[in-house]
Amino acid sequence: MMSEKKGLITKRIDDNQSAPPIPISANTAIHIGKTVGTPDVETETDAGEKNKQGQPHGQLLSVQEIAQWMIDFFGKEIFQHIKDNPNFQLPALDNTSFQPLEDWVVNALKTVLSYDCILAMGKNIRENIDKLEAGVQRLRQENTTLEERLSQQFTQVRQITGERDDAIFKLHQMRQQYRVGIPLKILIENFIDNETGKNNSIMELLHEALENPTENTSLFVVRWCRGWADLKPMPHREYDTEEELLSMLYDALTGFLSRVSGIFIPQRRPLLKELAKIVSRELTTYEFLSPEETRQVDPAVHVVPKTGGTTIKEGISFAVIRKTTRQTVRYAQVSTQ
Repeated sequence: MMSEKKGLITKRIDDNQSAPPIPISANTAIHIGKTVGTPDVETETDAGEKNKQGQPHGQLLSVQEIAQWMIDFFGKEIFQHIKDNPNFQLPALDNTSFQPLEDWVVNALKTVLSYDCILAMGKNIRENIDKLEAGVQRLRQENTTLEERLSQQFTQVRQITGERDDAIFKLHQMRQQYRVGIPLKILIENFIDNETGKNNSIMELLHEALENPTENTSLFVVRWCRGWADLKPMPHREYDTEEELLSMLYDALTGFLSRVSGIFIPQRRPLLKELAKIVSRELTTYEFLSPEETRQVDPAVHVVPKTGGTTIKEGISFAVIRKTTRQTVRYAQVSTQ
C-alpha cells in the first residue's frame, strides 16, 4: 500500500512493495540494500571509457565521498535539519532517526538523483577541487617567487647601504685628512729640521699619524712641534760640564712631556722612544730612556708610585742611565692605572 502527501519531496514505499528496477550495464557493480538508488562505485572499465570521452583523469569521487564533501562544505546542521524534517522521508527505510548522518545523505543522493547525475556531480566536484588545488598551488608558487624577489631586494638594499656607508666613511676620512693633514704637514716640516736625515724616524711617525688621524691627532702634533721648538736650542746653549747639559735637557724633556700630557695617539710611545734616542746623541756619558718604553712599571728605571698600580698610563719625566754600565742615574716618574 502506498500513501502520498501533498508537498512532500519523496514518497514513502511500503515494505511489501518492491522498488522499480534500475537499468545497469554489464560492467557495473552496484550495492543496493533497502534503498532504491545508484551504485556506490564504478568499475575501472567504465572509468576508462569515461576518461576517453573527456572526463578528468583524476580519481572519481564515490557517492560516499560526494556526501562527505557536501556535509563538509554546507555544514552538518543543514543536512541534520533536513533529515529531522518529518515532511522529508526516504522510501524503503523503516526508521532513519538512528541512521548516521553520512549514511543518510548517501541514501538521499541515491534516492533523489540518477546514476548519471551522481557521476556528473562527482565530476563537477572533482573539477572544482582540482581548480582550487591548482589555484592554491599557483598562489604558493607566486608567494615563493615574491619571497625570493623580496629576499634579493633586501640583499641588494643591504649591499647598497653598505656601499653607501663605506663611501660616507671614506669621504669623512678624506675630509678629515685634508682638513688636518695639510696644515699640520706644513707645521711639521717647518718645526722639525730634517735636512741631514737624522730625524727621519720622527718625521715618518708624525706623517703616519696624519695619514690615520684620530680625534687627538691635531692637538698632539701641535703640542709636539711646540715642545720640539723649545727643546731644539738646548744643545747649543753654554754649559761647562756634561752634567749641566744633562740637567737642561732633562728639564726640557720634562716640559715636553707636560705639553703632551693626557693626549694619546697610537704613535705616542714610539715617538717618545725615538725622541729619547735623538736627544741622547748630544751626550757622551749619559742616555735618556722614555718613561713609556714599557707598559709595566720597571723598578730598575721607574719610581714606583706610592698610589699603587703597575700599568703605566703616561710618563712625567724621562729616565737617565749611564751608557757604559746601564746604571740608572735618574729614575723616570710615571702615572699608573
